Amino acid sequence: MPAVVNRQGRPPRHCGRQHHLLNHTAEIVGDTAHAETYYLLTSSGGRYVDRLERRDGRWAIVARVCVVEWITESTSSITEDVIGMLSAVQTPTKDRTDPSYARPLVVTSPSR
Repeated sequence: MPAVVNRQGRPPRHCGRQHHLLNHTAEIVGDTAHAETYYLLTSSGGRYVDRLERRDGRWAIVARVCVVEWITESTSSITEDVIGMLSAVQTPTKDRTDPSYARPLVVTSPSR
């Protein structure tokens, strides 16, 4: 039996899924950094485009755009909770309108 099970004695739904973080670049200017990190899931892949700030000696993400490069399964598994965690999901562009060029990266919450 798996080490982690739900009340029905089965592994939780997220078991067996992996989230890989791949190539990463960062441009640091003073207390602000812009970063781009490729990710790979079982069913999709893309990039996280982030703006980070150093506050009181600690770096933290203050803005994030998730650029979905490809997806293989239905979006029906993407719940409202998951969508609520992403402030912006975008498709890639092959020019300077891609979010990775935005300085500073600013993310606005989608209207509901």
